Amino acid sequence: PLQPSMPIKDETLSTKTSIALNWLSVADNAGESGGRVTGYRVYMAKDTDGSFVLVHDAKELRTLTSHMATDLETGRFYRFAVSAYNFNGEGPMSSEMTTYACVAPSKMLPP
Repeated sequence: PLQPSMPIKDETLSTKTSIALNWLSVADNAGESGGRVTGYRVYMAKDTDGSFVLVHDAKELRTLTSHMATDLETGRFYRFAVSAYNFNGEGPMSSEMTTYACVAPSKMLPP
């Protein structure tokens, strides 16, 4: 299958210790090894030099286009990538999304 678009952090669902992300579904029957997309895999890496690790294998859930990474370390840097899957196997990983496990400040008083 084709390469998915880069995942996007959902700020409304993310917390100090979890990161919610979603991505656009990949078109069926596209690319050289096209076919019906059967699902997706989500990969996560810690820090800038950590290796990607499979954190969610949903290769049989074609409608799943979101993931919630939980039990994260507040303030730590994380990277995420997604790949699509079909009867030919796994396609290329998306570009990586980089973010920190944190929430944006709100209602700060002026100095």
